[in-house]
Amino acid sequence: MRISLAALGVLLLVGCAPPPTAPDAGLASSVSKAARLWGMAIEPSGICIAGARVVVIAGQSVGTTVVQETPCDVWGYGGGFTLTGLTPGASMTLRVSAPGYVTRDISTTPTASQSTVFEIVLTRNP
Repeated sequence: MRISLAALGVLLLVGCAPPPTAPDAGLASSVSKAARLWGMAIEPSGICIAGARVVVIAGQSVGTTVVQETPCDVWGYGGGFTLTGLTPGASMTLRVSAPGYVTRDISTTPTASQSTVFEIVLTRNP
């Protein structure tokens, strides 16, 4: 009976101990979430420009190229271009171009919010 009571005591002590934590359990809360940019290249009238190309020319993700998806609609949350997996607070410069339009460079710094949304207005070549 003494052995049974001793074994029960050990089981109770082990059962009441807090569960072990993974070595990196606190790490997830200290690491920032990746930033995301979502934008649209549009005409001054607000019409989405088919075939607009966005190239990261400086800063993080330099060399990345994306082509805008059309149709795009900021109110319908569709189309445009998306850059994901970005470091919040790290600046970058985008070059936006489309055939028949003046190329435009835009500097931006993604934030840790869900995503940064913007419109880039391109004017037609004279």
